[in-house]
Amino acid sequence: VTGSGQILPQVSSIAYKENVKELVFDSSKFDTLRPVSFNYKTEDVQDIGLIAEEVNEIYPELINYDKEGKPYSVKYHGLSMMLLDEVKNLRKEVKELKEKN
Repeated sequence: VTGSGQILPQVSSIAYKENVKELVFDSSKFDTLRPVSFNYKTEDVQDIGLIAEEVNEIYPELINYDKEGKPYSVKYHGLSMMLLDEVKNLRKEVKELKEKN
């Protein structure tokens, strides 16, 4: 969702991207994210996720903002990329530790 509220598909092709760089972020802050269960005020269905205002304090790059600049939603696709990078780093660390032993 763009800042103007327009819903766009998530495009993955390099043909649509520029300024591509390796992902660099502080994964030590993952421990402060607080997964929650909840239901939306208009629905009785139980759901799980994060609170946008809380994520905004930790990883503002993972937030979509409304027209007033307030946190509106979490960019869960961004979170999954951060987690993928963290898993890769942990696997590398485990491999290095195994090689030492």
